[in-house]
Amino acid sequence: MRNKLIFLYAICLAVCFGGYAIYTQHALKKAQTFYFKIENRDPLALMSGEYMQLNYSFEWEFIVEKAPVKEVTLYVDERGVAGNVKTDKPLVIPVHRITGRLPHQFYFKEGTAKKYDTAAYAQLKRLPDGRFLISGLADEKLKLL
Repeated sequence: MRNKLIFLYAICLAVCFGGYAIYTQHALKKAQTFYFKIENRDPLALMSGEYMQLNYSFEWEFIVEKAPVKEVTLYVDERGVAGNVKTDKPLVIPVHRITGRLPHQFYFKEGTAKKYDTAAYAQLKRLPDGRFLISGLADEKLKLL
C-alpha cells in the first residue's frame, strides 16, 4: 500500500511539473517582447554554469538617482525598445530596492561567452502574470545572438 501511495505522489508531481512547463512554454509564445538597453555586462562562472550579470541602463538613471521609487515608467517604441523617450505605449516596471523587478542573470552554455560580447540589448518577454523572462541577448540592430 505504501509503495502505491509513493507511486501516486510521484505521478502527481510529474503531472504538475509537466503542466507548469507546458503552460510556461505556451505563455512565452504569446508573451509581449521588449528590448532593454544593457550596460556593464559582467560574465561570471559559478557552480551553476556560466552566466552574465546584466545591468539595465534605465536602472541607474531612474532608480538610483531618484531613489526611493516604487515603479518606473518606460516607453516602448515601434521596434519594441523600452526607453525614456515618450511614446503612446507606456511600460510600468515595479522597483524592488534599487533594481527593477527584471531578471538580471542570463545563463548560457559554457565556453560561448565570446558570442555575447557584442550584446547591447536584453530581449525580455512579459508573461500574463506580469513577470519578465530573458529570452536572449541582441546586438545594436536587435538581431539575437
